[in-house]
Amino acid sequence: MSRTATVSFGDRYFWTYDVSLSILVAETVAVAEELPSGHRPPWLAEMLTDLRVTAVVTDSGLSIGDGWPAEQVERFVGWVAEAGRRLAVRGTITEAEAYAWKVLDDHTVAWRGEATVDTGPVVQLAEAVIALVNGTLPPPPDGHSWFYGLPDGPRTLPQPG
Repeated sequence: MSRTATVSFGDRYFWTYDVSLSILVAETVAVAEELPSGHRPPWLAEMLTDLRVTAVVTDSGLSIGDGWPAEQVERFVGWVAEAGRRLAVRGTITEAEAYAWKVLDDHTVAWRGEATVDTGPVVQLAEAVIALVNGTLPPPPDGHSWFYGLPDGPRTLPQPG
């Protein structure tokens, strides 16, 4: 598994640390699953399955809105915002919590052996996802791409070639 993944919306994207993406997507799924059964849109089951796969197999990244109706994009952004709030309150995730967090069958969130992960970078990733979808993510410097979810905060990376 790669340590990096992309988050894209339309023709815009940025890079992210895979552990942060996995945690954010898993928490977003948890938020969406709280919808009462009578208030679940017909597309939710398929979307949650896709998100669970993304949380477990981060190599393919997160593609937002690819064929989604506007309502689905709006709800997703709301769930990401709530996931970010919850993770901010949580503060850290321990290795034991990560290995107990069953996202898809017996698969857990991505983990790279840290004793704990600070949720601050995951919250920054949530904010970047929302800004990307809302069109408010500032463009990176020429020849660079944004990189979010890193333990030492966001930065830019030179684009290849």
